[in-house]
Amino acid sequence: MPIGGSRRAGPEQTKADDQVGAQIGQLLMALLILAVDEREARSEDRPRQIKSEVLLARSGLSSGVIATLMNKQPGAVRTTLSRAKGNKAT
Repeated sequence: MPIGGSRRAGPEQTKADDQVGAQIGQLLMALLILAVDEREARSEDRPRQIKSEVLLARSGLSSGVIATLMNKQPGAVRTTLSRAKGNKAT
């Protein structure tokens, strides 16, 4: 059936679409984890750069998701974000 056809997706197609969506989400999360890891590794050379936690929070991620990405405790991420609010350089 061509895209935009009049046939409705059945439960099997909806389930398959949900599974593909979940797999895409997992792949995007893995890519983001790798990007954050690489950025953190390079941050030792640039101590004044904006913290990754702040950039991720600005993109709309919750402190819990950021903590998972960065392998940190959520409380530590919240502390970093709180401190960054008082420091306009971050």
